[in-house]
Amino acid sequence: MSILNRRRFLGALAAGGAAARALASRVWEQVSGGGAASDAKAAFRIQSPNITVELSHEGNVVGVVMGKKGIRWPVRGGTSLVGCSVGGAVLVDERKDGGVRFTKTLAGDFGGARREVTLYESFFPTNNSVRWELRLDGHGSPWSTPIETHLEFAGAAEKKFWTSWGDPEPDKPQLRTEGWPGVLFGAFRLLDSKEGPHWNDPLVVKPFRDRSFWYGAVTYDYSQTTNFYTPFFGDVICIPLATVMDEANDVGVTLALSPDDVLLDLTLQTTAAGGVKFSRLFRRISDQGPADFSMDLTAHEPDWRGGLRWMTDRYPEYFQPPLASAGELGGTGAYSSYEGELDTKKMKRMAFTVNWKASFDYPYQGLWMPPVPDGEKWTRLKPWSDEPRFYIGHSTSVPQMAEYSRKMRQAGFYVLNYYDFAEFGTHMIYPAPPFRRSPSDPDFWKDPNDFLYANFADAILFHSEKVSPRIQLQASDDGTPGPVQVGWPWSDFILDWGEPSWQNFLLDQAKKLIAKIPDSSGMCIDRLDFVRLYNFRRDDGVTWFDGRPARSLVVAWKDFSEKLGAVQHSAGQALFVNNHIKRVDILKHVDGLFDEHGDYGPSKNLTAMVGMFKPTIEWVQEASKFKPDPDTFMQRFLYLGMFPVAPFPQNDHCILPSPEADKIYMDYGPMFTAMRGRKWVLLPGAIQIDQGSARANLFKVPNGYVAPITFGGADTSANVTLRGLPELTEGKKLHCEVIHPGEQDWQECAFREKVSAITLKVPLSRGCALVRLMA
Repeated sequence: MSILNRRRFLGALAAGGAAARALASRVWEQVSGGGAASDAKAAFRIQSPNITVELSHEGNVVGVVMGKKGIRWPVRGGTSLVGCSVGGAVLVDERKDGGVRFTKTLAGDFGGARREVTLYESFFPTNNSVRWELRLDGHGSPWSTPIETHLEFAGAAEKKFWTSWGDPEPDKPQLRTEGWPGVLFGAFRLLDSKEGPHWNDPLVVKPFRDRSFWYGAVTYDYSQTTNFYTPFFGDVICIPLATVMDEANDVGVTLALSPDDVLLDLTLQTTAAGGVKFSRLFRRISDQGPADFSMDLTAHEPDWRGGLRWMTDRYPEYFQPPLASAGELGGTGAYSSYEGELDTKKMKRMAFTVNWKASFDYPYQGLWMPPVPDGEKWTRLKPWSDEPRFYIGHSTSVPQMAEYSRKMRQAGFYVLNYYDFAEFGTHMIYPAPPFRRSPSDPDFWKDPNDFLYANFADAILFHSEKVSPRIQLQASDDGTPGPVQVGWPWSDFILDWGEPSWQNFLLDQAKKLIAKIPDSSGMCIDRLDFVRLYNFRRDDGVTWFDGRPARSLVVAWKDFSEKLGAVQHSAGQALFVNNHIKRVDILKHVDGLFDEHGDYGPSKNLTAMVGMFKPTIEWVQEASKFKPDPDTFMQRFLYLGMFPVAPFPQNDHCILPSPEADKIYMDYGPMFTAMRGRKWVLLPGAIQIDQGSARANLFKVPNGYVAPITFGGADTSANVTLRGLPELTEGKKLHCEVIHPGEQDWQECAFREKVSAITLKVPLSRGCALVRLMA
């Protein structure tokens, strides 16, 4: 099955129907060997303290043994390359560390050419997992096919499944079949509905079902090259793991892929029969260098927290903010051009912390700080904000920008300056027009076409020739692909941040921010939706897309963000991003998240999970505020440990001050203030509602713990149990307090302590309470 046909298969599977399910069964059997997981005989056992993985002579997984009781599950799985089969004998080498390595030759016919690869597959124990590593050494010229890791668990009806999904329920089929950009524009209508965009709790486990997921975003396709991406799809995962649980036997197991791997596009497929399959797409296989992948199997309690805990402990650099002080920026936020006086007392009652200075200070996209003397003003791209329109002035300067950040600091607030490192210019023209000024002219920078073509024309991102001219904004008459372009009124180009000329210019702009606006707290980078694109005129050495090399902008971003993070963090400045693309492996050097699409349930859920230990601020648009009702609306943020955008003067396409908005935010402000610096607690069974309809989560904060009890509806109380807190095992005394919406003062809360657990009956108001435990 070709790559593109395989993607169509995944879409057909999501759409449902008997034909799709039958096709799913046939393809699954072709890839994984067919039939249900059976109790096959083990030839090798790889044993770590918490899990033993059983392997056949051929190097396939045939079982796992977990927990103190030694619960054994028949599991069948292994590695497959779509379209390839194993030829010849499988060589086996036992390792000194208790592991084993299998060497196989796989071959298949692709487009009339015979392709061959040697697969080295190693399993070995660690202190808390069995490590599973792959190396693919291609023979001959480059090619690609989906690289599958698949497991099938026997007794699927008795097991539950969890992953880092945008929604535990599948998307509607039309979201996969409706053409772009209509499906994206259609999402905006959800904001105007009476109930607002739907939201489902992502922290629930579900039975196995036929379902397919994308990693981070919809996989790139020639027909889906729209220059914006709205993250409202629920069939998306943000952390590459799959957790299977057996609650009756008190065990769970997680397959966790390494975020250190080169993951270009990735999908996850599950089946009602207990199948789990990751497919790595577009990875180059050749004799020019190996393709390496790593993953782990680990056992834990039957809880969604188990796999996440292992992942965050094993790869903390992808979850913890690189800047230790980043948590101080947690709190409600704003996206505003306003530079006037604030009611500081009111804003602090709303837990307001930071303004992402709305994107109107630059002369045009990409030139964030033009080359002028510090005291000289320049003309803004436009003198008004976007929506609603507020007049902000025709010009600004470095002293004006610096003074604003200084004033906000003095008031006890922070400023993140706006940057967008993919878009460039306004009213851009292709092919290059003649220069309008001489390059020696001090004002040469004022024309974005002149400045682009003189300095970084090599960074322009072009469409593939296979993209229809109908969806390109500037396709050439001769059919030559045009540049990828944003179709807003200013019509800018998309540039590749992996290109040295553009990358070096951006790093220089970051250094100017540090030098010239010392009271800025850092930057927030807009529009990471371009990460999902490919540059078909460059070669990153690892991508092979539709029969040719390309540069993945994921690879380019990882390279650039490492350099940018070093610049920012060495100066004590934070790096935030507007993460349209929800994947944890692109956030290694990022300190916090400002999610422009937090109105949508899946976007909120995905951002919450990649931001478990980082400050995360969620957008609140005027059209969607307080839906379906004010308390449910605010409690979603508390439950997920997130901060909403606050009603702030001149907020751009987000919530504005009003008596209604101000009251709700002041009602919940003390609760959000107590959440500042929060980090998710992923201990086994950390918190549980024993009685009542409420839901709870638990967070570590600098002075103890906070536990939001939410969605209690008409209930007047909730019985809550907290387990495993280190302070309890260390014999420390904890003090308990509680606060409710609309209250300003904390009240003492009684609790019972038993061994390593705390139980308490929490009074609720408006279905909610925030419990605080302090040592």
